[in-house]
Amino acid sequence: MKLTQDVYEETRKAAIAYGVPELALKMGIGNPGVLYNKLNHGDSCSHHKLTLADLIQIITITGNTVTSRNPAVQLDLGGYGKGYALDRAAAILKAHGVGNALINIGGNVLALGSKGDLPWRVGIQNPRKPQPLASLPLRDGEAIGTSGDYQRFFEMDGERYCHLLDPRSGRPARGTQAVTVLITPRPGAGTLSDAASKPVYLGGEGWRDYARRFGIDHALRVDADGRLQVTRALHDRLQYGEGAGQPRVLD
Repeated sequence: MKLTQDVYEETRKAAIAYGVPELALKMGIGNPGVLYNKLNHGDSCSHHKLTLADLIQIITITGNTVTSRNPAVQLDLGGYGKGYALDRAAAILKAHGVGNALINIGGNVLALGSKGDLPWRVGIQNPRKPQPLASLPLRDGEAIGTSGDYQRFFEMDGERYCHLLDPRSGRPARGTQAVTVLITPRPGAGTLSDAASKPVYLGGEGWRDYARRFGIDHALRVDADGRLQVTRALHDRLQYGEGAGQPRVLD
């Protein structure tokens, strides 16, 4: 995959700052001359183009094992760690005889049982206003997770940069304010609520297709302009808050 021009230029800046041999070592490229050619002759020779593979230096996945020749590559479990913690917390509570609980770990929520005679009720945050976008009942064994650009971000020159990086460009994702997915009762529902919200968020206009790949029928997206899109299955369960606007309901 060819890098965008700005990422290419940032890599060249890193080569100046570290020196080509040091940067080549950090990238896992054994011969510094190879990196030098890619950075200085890429425009004139197609096989010298710097690619995303050069930056991650070929991640290899074999079964449940991930390896890389690049010593700078790190595994970040933040993409599903909270969801896994939900499942573990639910298992521990059940083992101690707790049948009714609402577990909230950093905004990812899983329901056990009910609140008296009624289901637990949770809210979905409006990504641009300090109020709920909507609320819904969360039934026994269901989990809900949200990914958005409104908790961890910075702004520069009027543009918002969030913490979610698009692997296709290496840059902060754009085009979506927030995505919420609801996972119906199944093994690992908490983990899936956390892990699946990221690719659905990164899917942009194709978010619905990404949700289908995970077997998710209940999902909601707020696009870059604040317009609300929601699957029919989730729409039928939502109570919308003030200022939510008219949602576009998708089958």
